[in-house]
Amino acid sequence: MLEQSRKVLSFTLHREWLLAVSGGDTVNILRLLDQDPSLFSAADPVTGFSALHWLAKHGHQKSFVEVISHAQEKGCPINVNIRTAMGGFTPLCLAAQQGHASLIEVLVKEYKADTSLRDYSGRKAWQYLPADASRELMEKKEAEMLSPMGRKGMPHRAVCVAPTGTGIPGAAPKR
Repeated sequence: MLEQSRKVLSFTLHREWLLAVSGGDTVNILRLLDQDPSLFSAADPVTGFSALHWLAKHGHQKSFVEVISHAQEKGCPINVNIRTAMGGFTPLCLAAQQGHASLIEVLVKEYKADTSLRDYSGRKAWQYLPADASRELMEKKEAEMLSPMGRKGMPHRAVCVAPTGTGIPGAAPKR
C-alpha cells in the first residue's frame, strides 16, 4: 500500500512539474525543485521537452536563469545543450524558432550553448530564426555562417588540383 501511495505522489508531482514548466510558473518550479530535485531531469512524455526546453520556447529568460541557478544549488546536473528525443532540438533551437533574442544571447554568452549543434534534420539553431528576427540576431547568424567552421560546420579547405597531363593520380586528363 505504501509503494502505491509513493507512485501516486510521484505521478502527481511529475504532472504538477510538467504543468509548471510548460506554463513558465517560476514560483511552482522552484517549490517543486525544493521538494524533489530529480524533477529537473524529467521530460514531457509527449514533446520530450525538459524544463529548459519549455522555458526557452516561451522566452522566459528570467525564469530560465533562476531555474538553472536553483537547480545548481540543489546539485542537479545542468546541460543547456540537452536534446529532445524526437527532433533533437536544444533549448537554443527553440529560442531561435521563437525569435527570443535576449534568451539566445544568455544561452550563448553566459551558458556557452553550442551553436554548432544540429538537430536531427541537420539544421543549426541560427537556421530557425524567423524572417522578422532582429537585425542583431541576423548579424549573429551571418557571423556564424561565415566563421572558420563554414556553412556546413566543416573547416574551409583549400583544394589543390594538379595541372593536366602531369601523370599525378586525380589530375585532369590531357585534352
